[in-house]
Amino acid sequence: PMIEQCMVRYGSQEELMEDLCRLMKCVVQAMGARFKAYLGQFATACVNTFMASPLSCVLYVVTSLISTFGRDQEFVQPLVQMLEAFSNRTFQLLSSGAAFSQTPDIVTEYFELMAKGIRRFPQPILASPMGPTAFQCGVSSMYSDLHHREALEGITRFFGYVALADANERNPELHDQDKQAIAAFLVAQGPGPGGAGMQPRGASMLQGLIHGVTTKSSVLIEPVAMILLDLGKLLPQQKSEWINFGLQALRPDLVPDSAKQAFAVDTQKASDMRTMKIAVRALHRASKP
Repeated sequence: PMIEQCMVRYGSQEELMEDLCRLMKCVVQAMGARFKAYLGQFATACVNTFMASPLSCVLYVVTSLISTFGRDQEFVQPLVQMLEAFSNRTFQLLSSGAAFSQTPDIVTEYFELMAKGIRRFPQPILASPMGPTAFQCGVSSMYSDLHHREALEGITRFFGYVALADANERNPELHDQDKQAIAAFLVAQGPGPGGAGMQPRGASMLQGLIHGVTTKSSVLIEPVAMILLDLGKLLPQQKSEWINFGLQALRPDLVPDSAKQAFAVDTQKASDMRTMKIAVRALHRASKP
């Protein structure tokens, strides 16, 4: 009750909330599963606080709840509902392209939160309306004026865990179901970036990431290389098709045709992180944003 009252009273005071959320994250990590007696009340307090005053530190602390309880089937559905509430409020904040660069801390912590959720329970996240919307939001960020390093890392970590599809590795049956669900999600149709028509979500992801590599800092090189490698293991045929799709969608003046052709060939040949990073770095260096 004391923590809840503090959130109600000081929920809009960022410095105090940062200290409180840092404290509560330590409490959750120290107590582990024993914190379940307080989970519902604390999660509700966090949601109510974020609805009234959306601060990134609230997203930061609830990530620890996903880490601690996300593999326990008893808590998956309540945690999904919590994520839906945070997602709806975050989507309101990021409803315009300029909002990504204006609220980089929110972008960072939201996508770190969703990435953690994908590592714990991908199927209910991707089956919920928030899954496709978060995915589309991440793609849209690649076309915004966002250049904040941590925010870009959070977004690509979310995409990376989707492509990796390695949740629940210790449960072979559930692991296989997760991989099938993620593959189906990526192949399914969704709105393309910038109001484009319907296209496979995986195509939109690579279209956005390729655009990001050619217009943003080198921070995207390594995570995009890893995403391409993992996507090649999950959906090898589609990966090549989607890369070509993303290259064709680039502005003609952004990258020379020779660099596009080299990237398509080199990413097809790349079989390890070193060679894939070389291919992505070459595209980044050839760009003229």
